[in-house]
Amino acid sequence: MKTNKKGFTLIELIIVSTIMVMIMGAILNFIQPMNNFYQRTLYNSDANDVGNILQDTFESQIRYATNICVLEGYEGVPAVVDGYLRDSTGGKAINAKYTDVIVIDNDSLRGSVMAGYDENGNVAHRKRARGQLLYAPLNKDGIDMDKLEIVGGEPLYSDMKCEFEGYINVDDSKNNCLTLSSKLYKPEGNGTSYDFKKLIFNQKRDFELVNINLRSDVITKYSKYSAEYYTTRVDTNDPTKYLAQTLDYAKFARESTSTSSNPNVSYLYNGNDENGNAISFTYIFYTKSVPDTDNVTITVKHEDGATIAEESLPSGSIVPDAKLTAWKNEANNTNYVGLHQIGSEWYRITFKYFDANGVDFETIKDAAITNDLELIARYDKQIVPSPSFHVTFYDRFDDSNAWIDDANGKYNSNPYWSVPIYTPVCSEGDDVLDEIEVKYPGGDGVHEFDHWEDGSGNVLALNELGTTSHGNNLYYRTIYGDEEYFAVYKDPAELTFIQDDGVEMGKVTIKHSSSYADLTSNSDYITNIANNSYVNAKQAAKKKIVWEVLDSSDNPVCNLDSMTEFPDNTYRIKAKLEDKPEELVIDYAQMISSVTTATDNVRYKFKLTNYTSDVVSDFKFSFDTPVNADGASEIINGYKYTLVVSGKTITVEPNTSAWEAITIDPNSSIEITIDVYKYNDGKWDPSYDYSIDPASITVDKIS
Repeated sequence: MKTNKKGFTLIELIIVSTIMVMIMGAILNFIQPMNNFYQRTLYNSDANDVGNILQDTFESQIRYATNICVLEGYEGVPAVVDGYLRDSTGGKAINAKYTDVIVIDNDSLRGSVMAGYDENGNVAHRKRARGQLLYAPLNKDGIDMDKLEIVGGEPLYSDMKCEFEGYINVDDSKNNCLTLSSKLYKPEGNGTSYDFKKLIFNQKRDFELVNINLRSDVITKYSKYSAEYYTTRVDTNDPTKYLAQTLDYAKFARESTSTSSNPNVSYLYNGNDENGNAISFTYIFYTKSVPDTDNVTITVKHEDGATIAEESLPSGSIVPDAKLTAWKNEANNTNYVGLHQIGSEWYRITFKYFDANGVDFETIKDAAITNDLELIARYDKQIVPSPSFHVTFYDRFDDSNAWIDDANGKYNSNPYWSVPIYTPVCSEGDDVLDEIEVKYPGGDGVHEFDHWEDGSGNVLALNELGTTSHGNNLYYRTIYGDEEYFAVYKDPAELTFIQDDGVEMGKVTIKHSSSYADLTSNSDYITNIANNSYVNAKQAAKKKIVWEVLDSSDNPVCNLDSMTEFPDNTYRIKAKLEDKPEELVIDYAQMISSVTTATDNVRYKFKLTNYTSDVVSDFKFSFDTPVNADGASEIINGYKYTLVVSGKTITVEPNTSAWEAITIDPNSSIEITIDVYKYNDGKWDPSYDYSIDPASITVDKIS
């Protein structure tokens, strides 16, 4: 019986397996490129996300900043104190205060400046990826390196190499913007390490600086905030690309050492990478907000650099008009304006305006000041003809106003005054010396100016009357060459004081126009006469001294206290003794009265002497009733007055006139000041004539 079985032979199975393997191989060869393409697309997508996230994070920090300063290509760490970048002298490099900083670090190993860095800690470290954006706040001592962080966090950067570029630019609308260029590179293995040559993300974005572009004046385009840009490079293909100034380490000093607890930040301070190669960074300093409590300093300078004035104001203040006017007055000081010689030329100099960062401050004076501001006084200089001659005057007082005696040269070598003379006559002056151009020294308490004379003793005389460049009907004299004049002073009046027994006490010199009141305030008189032992002894003996002025025959002609001037060169003054009255005495001869309009009062100052043998502890004053403008008598109780005795002030209300708790010892004097005010029944009344006759003031002892 024949049996028939179905199945595959071994050969058939081998053939089928071979075919299957070939088919699978073909399928895999088709799928692998698609898988590689997918991986590349995914990596590029991740890179695009990373780049955009970094750009967005950067924009969130910068867009609304109120101040920006970019230092590109800086080697090391800039010095910052109290939020201000500092120069090599420790002064402010820029008049703007910053609160934060972003550092573009393209050359350091990623994460190497962070505490706890491990070169094998993650894939990026092992592949030696470089480039990062760093952020830190500022504190009073500088960049707070203990709070340094990687913008976006290190994992965001994956294992890519990053290159960033940041700079100040101007967009098509003429607005300031900060440009950030970002490039990301994919790592590719070369057998022993990784190369980063494949660019997978390249984007440049301009961020408008919104607050900085807020203009306070549409014409000047002045902004109360600042955007500064300094760099070490120039684009040779486009020299106008970088709207920057040259980075100068004298202007932006380096911080020498770090105070951070993180040793890895030394890369930033040293300016070297892990191999010792020099690296640089871009620092973007910015201000997130201006604290309301901050003050700003406004420095007013002459255009030669000299400081004219300096003022501190709360941040956000507007300069008061009165302050601006005061600064203009300082800038118009004769030290700066008028006719000045510069080198061999003469110039007519006039003040023009205050320059505020290239803008006339007058046009933006109503803008709030939020940063330190420097105002430069600008001047107009017009060359003028040089004077043909000079008339020069020399005084006998030195530059410190001390008298120069004959033994020390007699005259100050520095001119007291000089008048330029022009021939022919021009807009700057004429060829004459007129009375307006001649000045006269004031002298002092002893020396009184008399006249000007030349070196030959000829007195200066202006003997022509007419019109000069200063006006009509002026006395003048035509000048034909350089002339010099010297001050001549009157010899002082010499007063010799003599005791009643004929013994000379001492001498006092005063100028001829002095009055008796001037004499009694003279320091020599007070020291040598008023406080002389002879005077003190006679007062103790209850004697009153009356000083009599003697003639050439030693006969008395008048009392000293009646003298209103001393026209002669010498005087002999002798003491006459009288018995002192047993009373309180006002020294009317030395009474001084003055009107004080600011407080609406008349002040009377005088000396009160107790010639009694008792201590006086209570007294009162009285005076004639004042009269109004129409001559009618006013009511005496309508006046309120105060008394000041030895610094103690007592107010006396209407209807009272006695002061208690003030004592005067026997044979002693006190200085008294009475202020009389415009009061009527306790109310101020400006219609009252509140002056009184000083001679009518009397005093009575109560106890």
